[in-house]
Amino acid sequence: MKHSNKLFKYISLILFILYLLFNSNAVFSQKLIHKINLDFEISEPGKLAYGWRMPEKFQKIGYKAYSNQVNPISGKFSLQLESIYKSINDAEIKDSSKYIAICYQEIDAKNYQGIDLVFESKSILSNTSEFNYAIFYLEQIGSDTSAIVMSDTLRHNDIQQITLKTKVLPDVSTIRYGFLINGFVKAKIDNVELNMDYDQSKNVSSVPIDVKHTSNLISLAKFIGNVRYFAPISEYSKLNWDKLTYSYVKDIFEKNVNFNILDKLKTDFSDYLTSIEKNKIDADSIYCYEYSGLPSNENSDLIFGKIVNIYEPTTKYPGTVIQVINIEKIQSESLSFSAKAKLKKYTFNGKFNVWIRIDSKEGQSLMEYKSPQLSTNSADWETIKFSVNTPKDAANVRVGLVLSGDGEVLIDDVEMAIKYKGKSQKNNLRNSNFDEINNSKAIIGWSMPQYSIINGYSNSLVSEGVDNSNCLKIISNKENAVVFPDKYTFYKETFNDGITLNFPQTLNKLQINSASKPTFPFPDNFAINENDAYSRFVILIDLYNYIRNFGYNKVPDEELNEAFIQAIGATSKEISIDNFLDIIHNFYAITGDLNAKFWNSDYDNSFLPQIGIFIDETQNTPLVYSATQLGIPDSSAILKVEDTEMSKLNKLDNNPKFEIFKSIARLLSGRQKTTVNLTYKTPNGEIKVAMLERNSYQLKNLTMPDFATELDTGIIYINSSMINDVELKSILPQLIAPDIKGIIFDFRGLSKISDYFLGVLTDKTTLNYITEIPIYTAPNKSLVSNYSFESEIKNFPKLNNTKLIFLVNQLTRSNANLIAYIAKENKIATIIGERTQNNYVDVGELYLPAFFYGTQSYFRVKFNGKYISQPVVPDIEVIQTFKATAQDIDLQLDKAIEILKN
Repeated sequence: MKHSNKLFKYISLILFILYLLFNSNAVFSQKLIHKINLDFEISEPGKLAYGWRMPEKFQKIGYKAYSNQVNPISGKFSLQLESIYKSINDAEIKDSSKYIAICYQEIDAKNYQGIDLVFESKSILSNTSEFNYAIFYLEQIGSDTSAIVMSDTLRHNDIQQITLKTKVLPDVSTIRYGFLINGFVKAKIDNVELNMDYDQSKNVSSVPIDVKHTSNLISLAKFIGNVRYFAPISEYSKLNWDKLTYSYVKDIFEKNVNFNILDKLKTDFSDYLTSIEKNKIDADSIYCYEYSGLPSNENSDLIFGKIVNIYEPTTKYPGTVIQVINIEKIQSESLSFSAKAKLKKYTFNGKFNVWIRIDSKEGQSLMEYKSPQLSTNSADWETIKFSVNTPKDAANVRVGLVLSGDGEVLIDDVEMAIKYKGKSQKNNLRNSNFDEINNSKAIIGWSMPQYSIINGYSNSLVSEGVDNSNCLKIISNKENAVVFPDKYTFYKETFNDGITLNFPQTLNKLQINSASKPTFPFPDNFAINENDAYSRFVILIDLYNYIRNFGYNKVPDEELNEAFIQAIGATSKEISIDNFLDIIHNFYAITGDLNAKFWNSDYDNSFLPQIGIFIDETQNTPLVYSATQLGIPDSSAILKVEDTEMSKLNKLDNNPKFEIFKSIARLLSGRQKTTVNLTYKTPNGEIKVAMLERNSYQLKNLTMPDFATELDTGIIYINSSMINDVELKSILPQLIAPDIKGIIFDFRGLSKISDYFLGVLTDKTTLNYITEIPIYTAPNKSLVSNYSFESEIKNFPKLNNTKLIFLVNQLTRSNANLIAYIAKENKIATIIGERTQNNYVDVGELYLPAFFYGTQSYFRVKFNGKYISQPVVPDIEVIQTFKATAQDIDLQLDKAIEILKN
């Protein structure tokens, strides 16, 4: 039997490794930034738990992975893995080697490199045999690295805990952990843990801090921000900036009292700071760093960033105007071309040239030629001339007038001469001087391809030609031009004590790979973590630079430095993770970003007491309901949460009800089964304190259906926060049934439904909006461009004859707010409820060291040329009262049903 087990384990290992080698494809492409839902409690019965995956290929051969409420190992749910078949005799495919399935999570490995990682989980199995078993595994994946640890083959029927441990390699990018089932075993899995086993004795829990330390930390933050994010040097992108910053912070506190961090920084980065003065070489290419406000963990640890050649076009295709001439019957020896042009560049990448392509009569390209480029602004008309020999079998000549990059160009007197039998004869192109006019938009003889129009180019006739005649004008989308610093310019940074440094903003191609990387010490088997004061300073330095260089709103340096000093002082003490999250929130609050939220993935702070909170409409006072089981009478007023007084909460003009609600939710949140003190005043005036247990994922809300359901005969309710476009599309056949009286879309909160779905709801021409994403090319938001694009809500009406109602209130924000705005402007639906939050931005994630994450705004929205700045006012206002809320009565939903029934 022992021999048999060893054999099966060996065979399983071979099968498993082969599976991973041949199946590491698109199904694994979207990794998580951190572990999530390891206890499977964020689940819907019968559906795969949030954050976990089983590729569709396994489902097609009968495997299922779902959240099981029946006899869970702990909590409400366990993960159930099983096949719909009991044995190979029942299966459709009789090849037993096909029956293998995997359920897993895949996370970013950056924070784990060099650390021992422990993966644990509990399981119960049934229907086991030599063929039917399970395996737990932990895999490391890098571009040139792969390593895996696996459990023994599991066939136990009692609860058993399995533990796997491995050291994460330094060049690993992805960690995958999960469960494999072979054959037709049934596996119930729960209590997953993924923990770092690092040397916590190296933590510095608190440090004394003085003015010199603070001055050094501000200098470090500014310097790191300039070099890390705006030095276009390839070698710097390979640095582990978090660990490097940690080593500098350590120096600040452990060197002598006269230590100045700037002296060390200037030495470590001397190649970059002095390279311009040493090498004033005019190169063919100049490079700069470009950052978009849209965060992307795949491309950068903070936000999407790339080194770009400022001369290279940012658009995929150029703006081209084309004419085709047939020369099949002319035995041409050569072709000569000339054109006059005037170029006005918006940015460095604006260029103009004439392009030709000669084809055979079958359409095969025989040759292409591009004229010398016009790449400087023109004070007067410039002439472009060139000649080419005509290839054999030439039939058609395509002449292209090409604007690439950002700018505009005037073109006139385009001529072509054909040489044959030793003679040259001008054979002017159709409308070569652009004086042949039908209308200014349709240019006779010339056309602009769709690919140029899609990329933002346009063309027209203007009366600015040679001798004041007509000429052709090609123009790029000026709104999308990315502005770069001038060549060989500096950003002058001022540090404490009046010290200034010049940071090069652009480098030539001879310089971007020449700088040496600084070397730095970092403790072995140690991780940046929230229990270490130096680590907390690193996290705050990262946040400082996001606010300063990429934040949604500009914050003056003096105000930023003052907030940073307060945050540094507070975090220098021995504090809990709750305290540190408060420090982060308070520091970031200076941005005024309404979408700001921070959490730590290693610490589940999403649990809340199971109570209801209602914000009084007149006094903005938080009241409690549905908490009588805790001894708190309905309509008791909240005075304090822990030590925070409700009277001191910020009441912003945007929407005080929402701001107070959000603030209270953050104060109440914490780890599961921990407690929080709530001081309240009863309706008869008594002041009392209640100790509440955190045991829920959300504050108690009105009882309302999830996803989509029929509330009454022919009346459909759809919860926008629970259903996405794909799911909504899947139920369209039911929604367009003739017996449907109307549909209620609930947008009271966030929305998974996109604004593009509005095209299904109406046959009207939808008024579109403009989205603006900021592009940063210099430090401290000193050079910001906006990339603009217009929404494309295509009208494909399916429900235009159905009565539609949108529910909104103060919780309507982000994309839900935008959808409500468009719907009202276009009269797509009747809007019922209360005014919205007025938050017309989308949200992106911010990545900080030690598994700290945040959300922030990253784009603005324009409608009819103006930024949207007012809340959506409902067509029918229905104020939800405290009395109705306490009785679980939804007045707004009831009003919608009443309207649809009548």
